[in-house]
Amino acid sequence: MALVALLINLPPIQNYVIDKATTYLTEGTGYRTEIGYANIKWFNSIALDDTRIYDENGVTMIGIDELALSFSISDILGKKNIKTK
Repeated sequence: MALVALLINLPPIQNYVIDKATTYLTEGTGYRTEIGYANIKWFNSIALDDTRIYDENGVTMIGIDELALSFSISDILGKKNIKTK
């Protein structure tokens, strides 16, 4: 887990994760999605800059200059109560 924590902070790894997320969003919604820049901060927040979602005609439907998200990784993984020693 420590290795993952270190790797997620490397720009090439973050770019890979964001590319996968962008592809997932585009395929899942049917609308082309672009993320200009992302900064994943450990396992509880992400900052996105220049995020755009386009309609089927290529016109910007949603444009977000800056977006900051905070989350709990345990909630994302579906584990509400994680016990640690």
